Amino acid sequence: MEDTDDQGWLLVKREPSGENFSIPKHLKVEVDDIKGGREYFIIKEGVLNGKRASVSLINGSKSRFTESNPHQAAAKLTFNRKTKKLTYGGMSIDAFTGKDNPIPKGTFKIEIPDAPHRHGQVYHQDFRVIFSTSWFRIATTDGVTDRYLHVGSDSGGCLTVGIEGEIEQRILQQWDNLYNYLIKRRSGDGKSVGTVQVQD
Repeated sequence: MEDTDDQGWLLVKREPSGENFSIPKHLKVEVDDIKGGREYFIIKEGVLNGKRASVSLINGSKSRFTESNPHQAAAKLTFNRKTKKLTYGGMSIDAFTGKDNPIPKGTFKIEIPDAPHRHGQVYHQDFRVIFSTSWFRIATTDGVTDRYLHVGSDSGGCLTVGIEGEIEQRILQQWDNLYNYLIKRRSGDGKSVGTVQVQD
């Protein structure tokens, strides 16, 4: 899927209920019908795998989807809790985790974004971080289900790109480069874009 809004999301309708929801850029779908100016499709990966949805055609005739596969090999990230550096693709950026509820050590899957996260909207509006509402869930094994990889200046136990307590546009915008690196990556399990190794 290619045609999304300026934050990397496409608003679609769940079928047959008509409920609106958003899917992330480059999500794999299978178009199974076109009628009445809409494309009907089945989501083939992520948290909504197997769900049916529809979206309007562009100008009533052009598909919003591409047949080419943009996906690349799984990402491998490393986060050092002590140095507060996140490494990926030969780059190192500032990141941190919550002091009271730090992300545990280990290697964990990073999942395809599930839905726009409203807490990231302020970074889009005020600091021009384009993809700040796209959060990647981290599947830790400590029983905490809401740890995410995201941008920001505070963390409640997530892995957060930025510097704790500081809002500096240059650092926050490192997120967009990481997002563009991750969003096309796939692990082959239909759920994740890669892994992050958390260490001291």
